Amino acid sequence: MELYKKGLEPWVGESPKILILGTLPSDESIKQQSYYANISKNSFWKIMRAILPENKCQYRDNKKFIISNKIALWDCLEFAYREGSLDRRIDISSSVCNDLYSFLKKYPTIRTIVLNGKGKGSKNRPSTPYIFRKFFFEDTHCQIIKLPSTSNSCSDKEKAQKWYVINDLLK
Repeated sequence: MELYKKGLEPWVGESPKILILGTLPSDESIKQQSYYANISKNSFWKIMRAILPENKCQYRDNKKFIISNKIALWDCLEFAYREGSLDRRIDISSSVCNDLYSFLKKYPTIRTIVLNGKGKGSKNRPSTPYIFRKFFFEDTHCQIIKLPSTSNSCSDKEKAQKWYVINDLLK
């Protein structure tokens, strides 16, 4: 796969309350044009279906499912050089961020941004919070919440317990 990666368009419905941001989609997600598509390495969809209201789980299509829950998905980066799919392989100097400020202006109902990943990160080992701080300075009208990466090594049960906070944010 090419080293210059282009992210996906945001998944957003009417009046979203939460924006979940990652860094840049994996190669598999780019190939399928679907967020968190590598289910063997990322438990995002398993966690979301476990924590969100059952009546919304009727949608088998992940995009319909997530936007029906008033959640938008996007990434911090629009483009970047990256060998493989790991965030730590992103070349920060080649990165172009998405226009988050225009997005938030267009969707003023978003009051919370959830960062998929808590790791501090660095220029040589980028993480979602590192990239968010670098490009956006946490200067938004939104509450910023950092949750454990859905692709990290802790158990799905532990991740789901942390991510359950989304239910409170949707009320």
